[in-house]
Amino acid sequence: MPEAARRAAFGSEVTMRQHVASRLATSPRAYRAAFSATASSAAPSPAPAGSSPIAR
Repeated sequence: MPEAARRAAFGSEVTMRQHVASRLATSPRAYRAAFSATASSAAPSPAPAGSSPIAR
């Protein structure tokens, strides 16, 4: 995760986690689980309907 945070220009891993949580209403781990090729049907939704950061 530190490498991903650095590549995404976040100052730290903590900052990236906080940003993901505030914008997507989920943790990076839950987001990856929901959108991975092996995501199970029990994976949590990354964000409530209509709250996509793209729609803002």
